[in-house]
Amino acid sequence: MHSFAAITLVALAALTAASPTKVVPGPDAPIQTVVVGGGTALRYNPPVLHVAQGSRVHFDFLGKNHTLTESTFDKPCTKLQGTDIDTDFNNFNPNDIPNLHPFDFTFASDKPRFFYCKQANGTPQSHCGKGMVFAVNVKKEVFDEFVKRAEATLPKAY
Repeated sequence: MHSFAAITLVALAALTAASPTKVVPGPDAPIQTVVVGGGTALRYNPPVLHVAQGSRVHFDFLGKNHTLTESTFDKPCTKLQGTDIDTDFNNFNPNDIPNLHPFDFTFASDKPRFFYCKQANGTPQSHCGKGMVFAVNVKKEVFDEFVKRAEATLPKAY
């Protein structure tokens, strides 16, 4: 004969396995962190995040001066008009002090979005042209192509 507790645990395990739930981020959900730059690094770390609607992301700016500016897949180093994300040059941090000038953003949807650093844009020192780009909710192949498109904007130094 089975005990009531054993039957309850078996039933609970069956219900949990049979009915997956979608986790919706709330105010107490953990915040993902992206480190922007740092030392001489021209990168967002990690370069890609997967976020759900309502996800909060913390951008920690390190290094001299970087931006988080929204763009598009087709024009990776051009600011998207009407975007709600452009930190401009407000994050100067030459001593790499963690969280000196952070930027937090809550994503209103889970659609793919593309970003770049606009430091020295249009010059041979362009951070975007050197591959300093970031994206949310894209596959690796799409991100790799985005990086190639950004690097193709780098003017040639003669």
